[in-house]
Amino acid sequence: MEANLVIIAVEHQDLRHSLRRVLSDRVERMIFADDAKSLLDTLALTHADLLLVDLSLPANGNTNILKVLGSQAIEPPVIILGDYEPEEAEEEALSHGARAYVMKNRLVSDLLPAVEGVFHQDSQNSQSSN
Repeated sequence: MEANLVIIAVEHQDLRHSLRRVLSDRVERMIFADDAKSLLDTLALTHADLLLVDLSLPANGNTNILKVLGSQAIEPPVIILGDYEPEEAEEEALSHGARAYVMKNRLVSDLLPAVEGVFHQDSQNSQSSN
């Protein structure tokens, strides 16, 4: 995994601490965003390698964060973090442009493989386009 900068859009401090622990040996820098607006503002000012976004992240009104992200031209790959079983939420996340879905209660076991999979897929795509 070659992530220099990861933007982590989660509201809850406990989840932030868990993500920091899981990623600390693999990521140079992490920037945290509290809501959809701060996520989009941060994206406009940085060149992130990856976005980790909580499915329950506050967006504008009752708008689902997936719809907010799907309406933007988001450059870095997105991994959605959720509370729901993958069968229920993964299809919706992927249909809005996310590259992977990881359940929050499985971060320790599933997050790094998901991140590695996203970067491996990007590496293969860039090699095939050369």
